[in-house]
Amino acid sequence: MLHLVDTMLDLAETEAGLIHNMEIVNFTELINDACELYQAQAAESKIELESQIQPQILINGNKQFLQRLIGNLLDNAIKYTAPGGRVTINDEIVGNDDLVKIADTGMGIVSRQP
Repeated sequence: MLHLVDTMLDLAETEAGLIHNMEIVNFTELINDACELYQAQAAESKIELESQIQPQILINGNKQFLQRLIGNLLDNAIKYTAPGGRVTINDEIVGNDDLVKIADTGMGIVSRQP
């Protein structure tokens, strides 16, 4: 419950423009560390977890928020992918930006049309 409250406070501060501890972060390193951490969970679920991204993606951000973001995305991707499936992380250079994509072979999210 405390974690949920902390997360809600973090979100409120972020929405209010009060982002703390901004720094240059090696996003590639965060992704590789997260993949290493989630590899056991993926293997236990018989899911292939693979990352193929640029060797050094540097971004300005809050390291803890970014770690939480990557962890949540990987956790959900593994959780909702059937055994024998795949979770992949790759990137693509678009103009001056590096677009990082996390994809899985899971059931997906049903979107509602307004």
